[in-house]
Amino acid sequence: MSDGELDIEVLGIRALGGDAPGPLEVRELCVLALASAGLEEGHMAVEFVDEERIRALNREHRAIDAPTDVLSFGVDEDGDPSGPRELGDVVICPGHTSDVREAIVHGRFI
Repeated sequence: MSDGELDIEVLGIRALGGDAPGPLEVRELCVLALASAGLEEGHMAVEFVDEERIRALNREHRAIDAPTDVLSFGVDEDGDPSGPRELGDVVICPGHTSDVREAIVHGRFI
């Protein structure tokens, strides 16, 4: 990634089915959401996981032993990054999300 670029990593896309967005649309939705927040460069990841995985993450990071729709983990929110900006990760459980596209857009700002 060079300066001034957004690098969006999409993981677990096979967990999606039906009319769910493909990797290109996931990236486009992220770019729109980040641009609306004034972010035009950095790296973030969007991962689609099953209920078991999101439950484990929810338990570990929020002490809630239940699955949820979206979790977000910011990285470079509290200061200047030392290298390329790491925007963080968004983890989405399609099985607990009524609208995957909305989860992608709003997941970054939870």
